[in-house]
Amino acid sequence: MSATPESPRLTLRHEPYGEQHPYEPLPYERSPRDPWVGQPITLGVETGQNPAANAVWCVWQDAGGSTAQRVEGTRVQVGENADHWQIDLPAFSRREHVRYRLYAGSGAEQVESQEFSLPVSAWAEARAVVGVEDCADGVRVVLSTNQAGLFLEMTLALDGKGSAALRLKALSADESPKPEYPQNMVFERNWAGLSLALTGSPLQMALRRDSDRLALETSMPLQALVRPDGRVSMFRLSFASPADEAFYGFGERFNAFDQRGNSLDNYVYAQYTGQGKRSYIPVPFFISSRGYGLWLNTDRQANFDLAAEDSECWRVTGQAEDDASLELRFFFQTHPKAVVQAFTDLTGKPKLPPQWVFGLWMSSNDWNSQAEVLRQLHLTRQHRIPASVLVIEAWSDEINFYTWNNSHYTLKPASQAYSLSDYTFPADGLWPDPKAMIDELHQAGLRLVLWQIPALKFPNPAEGLDERQKDADQAYAIEQGYVVRKADGTPHRVEGHAPWFGNSLVLDFTNPDAERWWLDKRAYLVKEMGVDGFKTDGGEHIWDNATRFADGLRGTRGINRYPLAYEGAYSRRMESLRGDDHVLFSRAGYTGAQQVSSHWAGDESSTWEAFRSTIRAMLNAGMCGFSFMGWDIAGFAGPLPEAELYLRAVAFSAFCPIMQYHSDGNARRIPSRDRTPWNVQEQTGDGEIIPVFRKYANLRVNLAPYIQAQARISHQSGLPLMRGLPLEFPGDRQARSFPYEYLFGESLLVAPVVEKGAPEWKVYLPAGEWRSLWTGEPFSGPQIRTVAPERGSIEVYLRKGSCVSLNLGDDLALFSPASGSPETVQNLAALVYPGEVSTVELYQGREHGFGSLTARENPGEHCVQLNLERIELPVDLLILGDKPEQVCFNGCLMQPGSATAGNGSVFWQWLPESRLVHIHLPGRKGPLSVTIR
Repeated sequence: MSATPESPRLTLRHEPYGEQHPYEPLPYERSPRDPWVGQPITLGVETGQNPAANAVWCVWQDAGGSTAQRVEGTRVQVGENADHWQIDLPAFSRREHVRYRLYAGSGAEQVESQEFSLPVSAWAEARAVVGVEDCADGVRVVLSTNQAGLFLEMTLALDGKGSAALRLKALSADESPKPEYPQNMVFERNWAGLSLALTGSPLQMALRRDSDRLALETSMPLQALVRPDGRVSMFRLSFASPADEAFYGFGERFNAFDQRGNSLDNYVYAQYTGQGKRSYIPVPFFISSRGYGLWLNTDRQANFDLAAEDSECWRVTGQAEDDASLELRFFFQTHPKAVVQAFTDLTGKPKLPPQWVFGLWMSSNDWNSQAEVLRQLHLTRQHRIPASVLVIEAWSDEINFYTWNNSHYTLKPASQAYSLSDYTFPADGLWPDPKAMIDELHQAGLRLVLWQIPALKFPNPAEGLDERQKDADQAYAIEQGYVVRKADGTPHRVEGHAPWFGNSLVLDFTNPDAERWWLDKRAYLVKEMGVDGFKTDGGEHIWDNATRFADGLRGTRGINRYPLAYEGAYSRRMESLRGDDHVLFSRAGYTGAQQVSSHWAGDESSTWEAFRSTIRAMLNAGMCGFSFMGWDIAGFAGPLPEAELYLRAVAFSAFCPIMQYHSDGNARRIPSRDRTPWNVQEQTGDGEIIPVFRKYANLRVNLAPYIQAQARISHQSGLPLMRGLPLEFPGDRQARSFPYEYLFGESLLVAPVVEKGAPEWKVYLPAGEWRSLWTGEPFSGPQIRTVAPERGSIEVYLRKGSCVSLNLGDDLALFSPASGSPETVQNLAALVYPGEVSTVELYQGREHGFGSLTARENPGEHCVQLNLERIELPVDLLILGDKPEQVCFNGCLMQPGSATAGNGSVFWQWLPESRLVHIHLPGRKGPLSVTIR
């Protein structure tokens, strides 16, 4: 007897917080989710189609029990399976709890929702100083507000180094003071170099720097957002901003270099291409063109309105910590480079990668077999393109992410880790002998990096994967509490609205046992197979503010902190296994992540706008301590880049901290989307691609000693390798008009062409003396040069007072093949543009380490003095300047002449076509001295 079918039922769906997607709310959410006074509120509702609703409405009343109000809904979308409705509630005028229910009707049938709570918060303003307490390094001030019983504490503490921490806190009822300071009285405090003033009603604040009378003045009183239960959940400060003030930093920001006119949030988020204002690596820190910096010391959400809503002020809004406090740190050092150094003193210096990181990286998502990897190795040798790192993303079984695809093994208990001997690799499989492959890569001078994610993947049955080990691992991880949890204690799963790995579990790296279990399973890759690093992708899998972590962290902070926990865990394990000889390459990050990993600038399309946005992102990230960054040359996603874009991107990438080509998977379909130069040349038909690529890959090897020396400076100082002009020349207003120019290290000014088909290109040279890196031609700044850029060229200038250490071929020319590896030096050279005293390190290869060179120009005596120490290799000094009358070596006059490079003789010669004098010296551990007159 068949069952009686159920009658169709009217359905209604409303979830106030939905999936908590930061940018794309579901159609049945509330917006805003947690409103404050004055904000209009929209309720989204979804109804089914069997039957379809003909009316939707809301009945609401406040907590005081006033008369219930009814608001009708409007159908905004008719779908195949569901309709969507919108109900507009009024903007409430006071802090309160509102209760509401939703209803849907279809003919005589009606359905009712549960009761929902709607908390409406209100902003309170500081009104007057009511208490003052002087401290050894600052002052504590208590402020009254326009809300009865609410007092705010403001503590200013100076560190004696030019920085000041401003801590805001809401006082609890038992902490509320009795007024002891006369109302409306002007309050001032002065310290060495800085003063604080609180005046007027409403209350205004001013911070002033004595050295140049810089004044940061609030444009409205300090505000605190008060919830219906009386707790303070946010603070907001607004400061007056002159029309010409510019703002730089905020982490990896693609939308602009100067952020004036924008409103930015503080959310770690994975945006696949077209990032705009969204960021994989937000950092709540900026530098102002007026000469100060600000760091909002928080892991929580925040907003920076940079003269967007009001063109005369900038505003920062930050969530209060659990003790209802928020800290802002102001940096009043007089130069932005000093601000960056002070900021990274607090948040960490960039982790120094090993030397091999600074060569060319090779990668593609379609390299999914040993045969394909070795084919690409053969092709890079065939085309004589030097490389130092190869990344394999498609290596694993795509379900466990620690097992090579197609390998065979006997299942182990989930608590145990596998070793290499536990696996067999079929001869006809994708990876018949991965250990032999890794050995071959190492013998060819390439290091291997393997792809990772921090999730336990939810399977796709269509993939037909063996899920037995995965099922055991997931069950064990849940049982042991190794995964991030929801508020109710159940496992958190990646939201279905997420761009990838939906419904997967997320490992809780704040749990030391979970960290150890996870990384033990991957240890054989490093210890037994010789893997040199990991591409720690992802890290943006937390949206839910209520998620729970083992160390007590909640999602309100975990959203931003998770990448640091994830990358930090891999960093600790790699250091234990390999010391400093490893790399992590990560996409996500937050304040301080530069201490544990290098990064790349996310997933981008192969377009000119994506090219420009990536440069902006890297320059902004550099302002915030992220020095060792790369990108996917000419883009990662979609169709291949056109030839001109590829050539421009290659030239630019030779002057990036990390030079890598990479591409999204195309399911191994033909034609390939690999961004290899041979594939791009074949598909575009442009015969310049491989020769130009080879030229810049050789240049990368030539520049490796300079890059490594500058990397050490960056690691020690916190200053980035890529320095936007406002960081180096803060007083130069004209430099702001060239947002794609930058200094690469201390010596090289780089001006990439970022427009398609540009017949000419304007290059700005700031104040000072400059010489073309390619011709030696001198120029004086400030000036704007107009050049006719060839497709395979890039404008680069050497700054006066600089030294660029080089690894050159036997012809001692840039772009010529040298040792092929950033770890070795074929012919050590130093290109010197003498100026004031400067000392640089000269990298001599892994075996000999670093020597040093000090150069000093003495215009009064018409001479240049060079002193070298710890130089174990023969060295060629290439000194830009006029033809000398005499050259002395260690006090003895040298005769002009010539010799084959590296033959051990001492000589000098004048090269008029390059405008330089060439001096060849032998290697000697003792001091070497050269005087040029």
